Amino acid sequence: MEQLRLIANPHLLANEQYTNHEINKTFHEKLHDVIISEYNEIYIPMILTNKIKQYIDLEINNMMTHRIIEDCIERCIQEVIRQNKFDFIIPFD
Repeated sequence: MEQLRLIANPHLLANEQYTNHEINKTFHEKLHDVIISEYNEIYIPMILTNKIKQYIDLEINNMMTHRIIEDCIERCIQEVIRQNKFDFIIPFD
């Protein structure tokens, strides 16, 4: 009878709860784990991970600044073209 009860309620088979500790990790911790797994033959201190994170942040900031500048220049060019229609005729003599 006990076996039938276990089949009817399979959650009674084991008293294990799944906990995912990966969800609670920050980006900094995940980055450190990636660096450690890639370079597992050497010790990687957390201060090196901090420097790498700062470099990543700086590069992303530079990229965003560059995109904003390109967008502003493109809008200025489009506005100048819109306001000054170049529909004059150049004679070919």
